[in-house]
Amino acid sequence: MVIIDSKKPKIKKIIIAVVIAAAIITIFLMSLVFRAKKINSPLLQKTNQEIKTSRPSEEETSQADSQKPEDLNKDRETCLSFFEGLENMSTDEVKVKEKDLVMMYVEKSASYNLCLAIKKNDKKYCDPLEVNPEKYQECLDNFVKYSKIIFPSLRANRCDPEFIDACKSTGENNCESSCRGLVMKEIAECDNILNNPVLKNACLAINRDDVSLCNLSGNEDEETACQETFYFFEAVKENNASLLENIKVIDFKAIAQLYFDPNYQCEKVLTGMSYNACGKK
Repeated sequence: MVIIDSKKPKIKKIIIAVVIAAAIITIFLMSLVFRAKKINSPLLQKTNQEIKTSRPSEEETSQADSQKPEDLNKDRETCLSFFEGLENMSTDEVKVKEKDLVMMYVEKSASYNLCLAIKKNDKKYCDPLEVNPEKYQECLDNFVKYSKIIFPSLRANRCDPEFIDACKSTGENNCESSCRGLVMKEIAECDNILNNPVLKNACLAINRDDVSLCNLSGNEDEETACQETFYFFEAVKENNASLLENIKVIDFKAIAQLYFDPNYQCEKVLTGMSYNACGKK
């Protein structure tokens, strides 16, 4: 009698199933490897870049939207609002905006800081301009020029050695002749003022009481500077601050006003600051 082992067919079926499963898993793994290689290929990366270029991301779309003209106008309005009314603020209020003031419009900031330095008789008020070495040094030199030379010599009506020495410390070469010519009104000294047509012509105009002599240089900027100097010295001679109204440049007018009024509000120099700092349209 032959006995049939019923377990053998079952084992055979299990083995076949395992082999098939292994084959499927192997094929699946190979497809993954192939796919990974395909994704990392330079050609596909280039294609992805081209797609990215043609279809901007949400972030890029957002950045592009932020550059629309209406938003640029909004930025300018924010700028105008930030700087608006500086001329009516206190020194402490302006100080909060000081860094932005220097960065946005260093020319006007330099005039303001110089005014404060002269008013407070302290050169530290030039310090915010250190980010611009040229304007910083200019502020320091002009502080000495007005606080240590022009104002004290005019009040004393003489050219003391200390005034001359202070002048020379700024690198000026016409210290004694300009002091004697403009302050002491020694007209002969005007011819000794060299390489400075503004001072030379102002010296002649002041001594002859004729502002038209400022036009001798033929340079508009030099003529204006000469006229401003003439009107300042004229106001001092007459002891009449109202004559300073002839000075049209607010930056110099503020300094001239300090001679008569030590409490003059330097913030007036910042009139129109927002218009200049935020651009013109």
